[in-house]
Amino acid sequence: MRNSSGNKGSIQLYGLLVLLVLICIYGSIFIGKRYTSLLYKQETQAILFGSGLILISFASLFYAWSDRKRVWKLSAVLALLGVFIFFVFRWGAPERSHLMEYAALALFFHGYIKDKYPRLSAIKSLLLTLLFCAVAGLVDELLQLLVPYRHFDWEDVVFNAMASCIGLASYIILRLLRRILGTSKA
Repeated sequence: MRNSSGNKGSIQLYGLLVLLVLICIYGSIFIGKRYTSLLYKQETQAILFGSGLILISFASLFYAWSDRKRVWKLSAVLALLGVFIFFVFRWGAPERSHLMEYAALALFFHGYIKDKYPRLSAIKSLLLTLLFCAVAGLVDELLQLLVPYRHFDWEDVVFNAMASCIGLASYIILRLLRRILGTSKA
């Protein structure tokens, strides 16, 4: 997964995952209001949010805790399922879904940067990831100007960036915990 030689296959896979997450984030902007009314029930929103949260939480744990390719593939599948759930969830409650979508985007883009540029320092890879996610959040808000019932909000841009920070912070904390516990390969 995070191969120091910059494995071309994993770089392409990370790139595809980043693209799929962005398609879900940006695609949900253009979903009609008629579909959003289907998800206004509190129970439906709670189930979708909880399911997506669990999937992306496990994906983050697997991503941070293991260097095995099989485990990483499982984390990618879990994260994509979580992002898809949030794609649907966003129709009824867009703001809460940003937290998990941008956390997943940050983890995938971070993996892409680490594999594409293996000699880049950890701080620089984290900063590039945050910059990418902040720009993606800005584009998310700018695209909303094209939809009549949507609007641009600077607070959402900041929230999206903070969600990316939360995703990366969870990765850092889990990697530190792994190092403290002495688990080199899961």
